[in-house]
Amino acid sequence: MTRLLKYGWLLTLLLLAACRSTKDATSFAPSPQQEEYIKQVAEKALTSSSLTAKAEVELQLNNKPITLNGSLRLMRNEVVQLSLTFFGIEVARLEFLPECVLVIDRTNKRYLRAKYTDVDFLRDAGLDFYTLQAIFWNEVFVPGERSTTAHTADFFVQKVGNETLLLLQNKPKLNYEFRTETASAHLTRTAVTPKQGGLSVYCNYDDFKKVENIQFPTHIALGISGERAIGITLNLSRINTGESFATRTQLSSRYNPISSADLLGIISKLMP
Repeated sequence: MTRLLKYGWLLTLLLLAACRSTKDATSFAPSPQQEEYIKQVAEKALTSSSLTAKAEVELQLNNKPITLNGSLRLMRNEVVQLSLTFFGIEVARLEFLPECVLVIDRTNKRYLRAKYTDVDFLRDAGLDFYTLQAIFWNEVFVPGERSTTAHTADFFVQKVGNETLLLLQNKPKLNYEFRTETASAHLTRTAVTPKQGGLSVYCNYDDFKKVENIQFPTHIALGISGERAIGITLNLSRINTGESFATRTQLSSRYNPISSADLLGIISKLMP
């Protein structure tokens, strides 16, 4: 049980770093028809202000799977919240809030609260709350912007077989790729790739099911490519929209804060 609880805590830490393009392609600025397709992809988003779901969470560390239960709660423009449970008891929680990231270790009564600019990869990738929110909502995004449809001209577009790629290549450090299924305009993969070395982060979407008359992925796989193979998969069930829930977790005085330096030390000790 201790080992599973430690892995649950590790999962919340790894999500701070996560949330590559497989083919080189010649890209071009979008034509009016292609801009319409970009808008079509963007309009596949759910319109509900909230989403809740049960989640089976699988963590892959060097091909060694660890499975926990949990729940995913999304409140648009307020919070992305992932809770991990063991035998029905919450052991860890991760919250992405507009102003900060909050990681809670229930087992050891400790927490990390950090600004997005204090988390190196999130800062370098331009992954603030609103871009991370888009990843969990299965939406295309433009880093630093609230609206995709207002920035369709920022994308390069290319068709590869039965897929259409939407590419953001004008960012100084990273390339952003959004892979879509052309026939349905479903977003099936988001990837952030460094232009010169470093970690690549991806999110694959699959097993789409109807939610509010919109096809929404029930299989969400986050991954980090680098020296170690790390993957995090969420299999969602019992998806509901429109429900209210507490968007801010209140911590008692029994919880002790840790720093970003402490975070790195914890990760290095828990990694196999």
